[in-house]
Amino acid sequence: MQSKVASNVDYLYAELSNSRKRYSDTILSYNSQFDVIIIDGRERVNCAKNSLNALTSRGVIIWDNSDRVEYQDGYDFLTKNSFKRIDFSGIGPINNYGWTTSVFYREDNCFEI
Repeated sequence: MQSKVASNVDYLYAELSNSRKRYSDTILSYNSQFDVIIIDGRERVNCAKNSLNALTSRGVIIWDNSDRVEYQDGYDFLTKNSFKRIDFSGIGPINNYGWTTSVFYREDNCFEI
């Protein structure tokens, strides 16, 4: 999979069943390195909480399936840390039902929104 990723992208992948620590902790070893962090997977809330220090000052978070209420703690965490939210909702590319993906951003972000 890594060979298909652009050279300016760090793709972090961890097996759920073979890892002694949570995959959401992987991001903790990075400091102010990423302009964009994409969150998807079972530990979305922990990923969001652990991602803040890895973002640059202009960094944004893209959160897949952000319509799910079980992730509300993560949404609230980002809001309390000065993030605003834009939702994109519609039919997904592989299913016949809709869901939402959100961009969480702060002032002076890399997307210029």
